[in-house]
Amino acid sequence: MGDVPLQRPAFGAATGGFMPLLARVAVLACCLAGIISGVWSVSPMIIASAVEAGGPDLTRLLRGMAAIKALLCVGLLAGVAWRLDAPISVLGLAAYGTSAFAMGAGLALTWSIVSLGLGGLLLHAGLFGGLVLLARDKAVGTRFHQMLIRR
Repeated sequence: MGDVPLQRPAFGAATGGFMPLLARVAVLACCLAGIISGVWSVSPMIIASAVEAGGPDLTRLLRGMAAIKALLCVGLLAGVAWRLDAPISVLGLAAYGTSAFAMGAGLALTWSIVSLGLGGLLLHAGLFGGLVLLARDKAVGTRFHQMLIRR
């Protein structure tokens, strides 16, 4: 009786349409929590003094770089949202959430120009971690395989 093999449901059909939405909201909430914590950790007076010390040209350059990196983060979050169409474990969701939190906090710290070292470390660790998670995730490989079969 115990030898019945477990069948994996079709991609994206295991939880209906509710759980993928909940997972996407959770990852987005982690990213927003990272942004809020990064903004909250730096005083506006310290930001103003850093901007004044660096000058307007350096401030524009650094904030422009932060905006470009924000686009990279949006691209990675879109990939994570695409991946979250499949069922995911709590540990996997926590890993993607941690990556999103680090990216958000790093973006906020880089934009503030006060803590460029920590901001850059968090931002790049979140980006790299998210890319590694996507590259090693079997659900991503399954989805690519199904896309190739349909063509």
